[in-house]
Amino acid sequence: MKTHKTILMLSAGMLILALIAAGCQSSKKTEGPPGGDYSKSGGLLTLEQGRYEDRDFEKGTYSIDGDKITFTAETMSDDAKDYCGNSNVYTYQWSFDADAGLLTFKNVDDPCSSRRDGKTLGRWSYSKPSN
Repeated sequence: MKTHKTILMLSAGMLILALIAAGCQSSKKTEGPPGGDYSKSGGLLTLEQGRYEDRDFEKGTYSIDGDKITFTAETMSDDAKDYCGNSNVYTYQWSFDADAGLLTFKNVDDPCSSRRDGKTLGRWSYSKPSN
């Protein structure tokens, strides 16, 4: 009888731990920063439903995996090609401060220093939803 109670208590404890772990995983960021326009000195970035435009530099798609955002440039300006060559897929860690309306990127894997500096130096101010 004592062994049966011990097994029940262990089973209940394992179930509670599994539920807590599942709850922690479900809080993972999957949506990404809010869609709209972001600006900072000399820069304008539009993010909308998996598509992005970085002013006159490049346009393409983006995907979110937790706190990582991966950009894939489909079209690049001549300047972008000069600075970055064929480097058209790159990843950053992102964070968005909803209270301040500020988006921040940290480099994860972008070999292009010009693009990397443009994205990661300073914070992007959320302007408005793009239409």
